[in-house]
Amino acid sequence: MLTSLRAQTANASGNKSLVSEKRALLPSQTGALDKSTATPPQDAILVHPGDSIQEVIDKYANTGKWIVLTEGVHTLSKTLMLKSGITLAGQGKKSILVLSPRASGQTIANAERDMHDVVIRDLLLEGATNTVTNNDPNHDRRNRSYMNAPAREGILFFALTDGQMKNIRFENLTVQNCTRSGVSVLGASGVKVIHCDFSDNGASVVPGAGFHHNLHLSHVNNCEVQNSRFDTSPWGNGINLTFARDVIITGNEAARNQLSGIRCTESENVQVINNLTEGNDASGISFDTQMDGLRKITVKDNLSQNNGAYGIYIGKAEEALVEGNTTVANYFVFDVILRKN
Repeated sequence: MLTSLRAQTANASGNKSLVSEKRALLPSQTGALDKSTATPPQDAILVHPGDSIQEVIDKYANTGKWIVLTEGVHTLSKTLMLKSGITLAGQGKKSILVLSPRASGQTIANAERDMHDVVIRDLLLEGATNTVTNNDPNHDRRNRSYMNAPAREGILFFALTDGQMKNIRFENLTVQNCTRSGVSVLGASGVKVIHCDFSDNGASVVPGAGFHHNLHLSHVNNCEVQNSRFDTSPWGNGINLTFARDVIITGNEAARNQLSGIRCTESENVQVINNLTEGNDASGISFDTQMDGLRKITVKDNLSQNNGAYGIYIGKAEEALVEGNTTVANYFVFDVILRKN
């Protein structure tokens, strides 16, 4: 039997004043910072701009080595194929990895369907064709939002089955300005996204608007997304989570995206806790139903404000715990929860 509950959360009714929120994350606080946040081991391999990163990856695959991109712009003529047992690091946000302006497709992809034990950290992955921004940043952003813009993607790790890839970690990584998704992980176990900034990704290139996001996770399990920033997707969601289980999303900012800040569907045991979702054109947090809905979800202690639809929307769920959330100045006053008993 299906039952519907229209439930107000704290500060939802009658209060139109936005809440000043300390959880808001600035680019200077997360993602690639001025300097590396970790000290590489003494035997780390340094790669300078102009050197072949792919040759180094091929040589040191499955060794546990750190491959460190020194400061400067590292331009790739084609997709960098990452292999297992490697940490690909930079020296902070001045270590810039970018696909050649004459190329399209992914900047980084997995060389093996069962890739495992990889870390990408402390660097900036630039999706735009030019690493020097226009004086008017909206000019470049507007050009990237069109369907005929170059199809450029940040990171795509793609497996054939659930959990085929294992132990993938992104830390203090910035991925920005991609017309396709910033980061997509499809079919992995043990995915960690920590202190990252995936923003301004996901435009309307083929197959069209709504199919590309700042972060796209599908068929993943044992996943953590913490203390990161997922803002200003031109046509997508901040976080798009589908067909997943055992996922924790906590302490993040997902703001000013064309769709929802955090969107989840067809998943089990998902916890969305202590996040800020604001100014999204759709809902702040949305649990959609495509087929069977969701099971065992926790939505707790989030602030969701000034969104174009609901602060928090839950379509159909079994065993849903929703408590301690604050919704303010969203288009719909009431959050809608539809539970399957």
